[in-house]
Amino acid sequence: MLKNTTYALWNKGQGSINSHGDYVTTDIFIKNIDLDKQPYNKELLLKTYGYDVDVTNRLFYEHYGVDEDIKINSILKTTDDTEEYEIRKFIRWDTYTEIFVYQIK
Repeated sequence: MLKNTTYALWNKGQGSINSHGDYVTTDIFIKNIDLDKQPYNKELLLKTYGYDVDVTNRLFYEHYGVDEDIKINSILKTTDDTEEYEIRKFIRWDTYTEIFVYQIK
């Protein structure tokens, strides 16, 4: 698989109430990972795997063992901050993980 883009992985941190009374969370940088991105959609995800989740792309992440840093609702940002994705679903295989994301920026 090609590692065509480096993404920064961010997980949601603890939330708190700010001075305006709004509940806010702070994202926590975890690490940079190399991913191969492909277009994907809800219909393909439903047809292929049976999951009914809104997605815009599928990312392939090569690794060995289980990477516990990949979580639902985590954020992936390109290193130049031009694209941002929310992880909606992932499937772990022996040597890679398929990550299904929804583009939010």
